[in-house]
Amino acid sequence: MYHLLKNETNSTNIVKSLQDVSNKKANNAVVHTPLSRLVRKGYLSVHWEASKPVRGGKRRKSYQLTKKGAQILSESLEIKFKFWQESKENINNQ
Repeated sequence: MYHLLKNETNSTNIVKSLQDVSNKKANNAVVHTPLSRLVRKGYLSVHWEASKPVRGGKRRKSYQLTKKGAQILSESLEIKFKFWQESKENINNQ
């Protein structure tokens, strides 16, 4: 997912990535609320892509991880990693 947000991407690509990782079906509606929240918090930037004939002249939003978002993501992953390491150690010591 990080590689998608490091560069600009759209919700369709994010959903495809989630489906690949989870092996479950999802649709674009699933990601719109979380993406909107991440934009409001300043973790993602958003802009409208140019309209294209392939999309019937419709524009779509493109998202990119901000510096603040990258920092929060890094901190979250570090905390998650520590938690799972401690959990693994506790399980192995039982």
